[in-house]
Amino acid sequence: MSEETQIQRKSKIPKSIPFILVNVFLERYCTAGVLAILPLFLHIKMGFDKNTSTAIFHMFEGMTFLFTVGGAVLADMSVGLYKSIVIMSSVYIVGFTVMTLAMIDPLNLPNEILVPIALTIMVIGCGCIKGNINVFGGNQHKLPEQERQLQIYFSAQYFSLKCGSLLARFTFPILREEVKCFGSNNCFSLVFGIPMVIMIFALTAFLCGSSYYTHVPANGNVLIKLFKCIKHALIQKKIQKRENSTSEKQHWLNYSIDKYGKKLVLETKMTLKVLVIFIPVPMFWALHMQQSSRWIFQASQMNGDIGFYKIKPDQMIVFNSVLVLILIPLFERLVYPLMEKIGIKSMLQRMICGNICTIIAFIVSAIVETQVQKNYISMLWQLPQFFIIAMAEIFTYLATLNFAYKEAPASMKPVIISFMYLTIASGDFIVALISGTRIFESQVYEYLFFAFLMSLDVALLAYLANNYQYTDHEMIKSLDEEEKINKNSEDVNNKV
Repeated sequence: MSEETQIQRKSKIPKSIPFILVNVFLERYCTAGVLAILPLFLHIKMGFDKNTSTAIFHMFEGMTFLFTVGGAVLADMSVGLYKSIVIMSSVYIVGFTVMTLAMIDPLNLPNEILVPIALTIMVIGCGCIKGNINVFGGNQHKLPEQERQLQIYFSAQYFSLKCGSLLARFTFPILREEVKCFGSNNCFSLVFGIPMVIMIFALTAFLCGSSYYTHVPANGNVLIKLFKCIKHALIQKKIQKRENSTSEKQHWLNYSIDKYGKKLVLETKMTLKVLVIFIPVPMFWALHMQQSSRWIFQASQMNGDIGFYKIKPDQMIVFNSVLVLILIPLFERLVYPLMEKIGIKSMLQRMICGNICTIIAFIVSAIVETQVQKNYISMLWQLPQFFIIAMAEIFTYLATLNFAYKEAPASMKPVIISFMYLTIASGDFIVALISGTRIFESQVYEYLFFAFLMSLDVALLAYLANNYQYTDHEMIKSLDEEEKINKNSEDVNNKV
């Protein structure tokens, strides 16, 4: 056993991690709970039709992922990760509070005004927390001594997210349908009031760990540096072309070397390579996210009575969390080793497998929909499509995260993670666009249309994966050493 391995095994998990994991679990419980009931809330309480409710739902979910970039900019450029999480958790609580007050019927508040305001505040708070808590948790580990502990943390965080989702997706539909108050057939003031209280506990748990946290100070936003490097290169290339210069660069980004240095230019090239692979990813999320909208509306037309219990339509999404938690260890121990034996080893290949599973899931959902239109069938007929989409999630999400983290240079990892969240947001916006424009009268045709789009997406991803050149991290290390030597030389010269 090497000395480095011995050090990693002896190193303990940071004391700050339990506080972060509790926060992650509670925050996810609140967010998943709202998402579980939001489509039916918009349809039943606010009076929107199913297409409009679906569009609003995906706009809401998409905007939360879009605001992860805003959260990263806020943390990097001014207040830092810790304060950003505290501030945005407070904003999230305010959003829940406004929504809860709006749902108290005796107050006679203008719901048509307060509900959009509350949802907007919740989007900003939730989105800005989402990305920053991941980075903050990773920053608690000292590398390379705690590399193994970092891997355990990310696994524990994913497990916490799924457990929070599982509990929320089971309990919130019960609260929505079974509890009644203020003379109404529902009690949405309780449905939104509970996450308001839970988020206060989540923030309290996070604050309790303050004395244990490792803080990384804000040092300027890498995303802005990336854009500036790209902008400068494009301008310089245009100038050189206008002047008919003979000193054409091998790569267009090389025009920024004089101003930004070799290291940043190389890191920008590496980042853009990964972002090109992200081009087909939004379509996967466009299909995946419909578990919480279109498939719930499908379930609402089906029979939830299984004898000993009557399943609520919006409880069907519970099966996603259950199946993912069961399948992850099965994939790690059995599926992935078998795939490697037949030559499917890379993360990009796993992403392709996930996309193919998604196509199959939507073809199955279209078949189920044809039966729903003819008969009052059991909700359990949805289980195959939920099972297949759970497989797709494990293949695609974990492979995308793993691929992005390994391929991105160290300084650009936050940028890559932000753009990964943007692919999820883009997927939601695709669904919102198609649902909102009401292209198809038949839901069967819409499911098949998405399956067709996903087929084109698989072809594009396969092409990009086949032509992808993997990152040479040794070159970055050599440039790091070169920068250190140059800096030391400058320091010596300044002293002289």
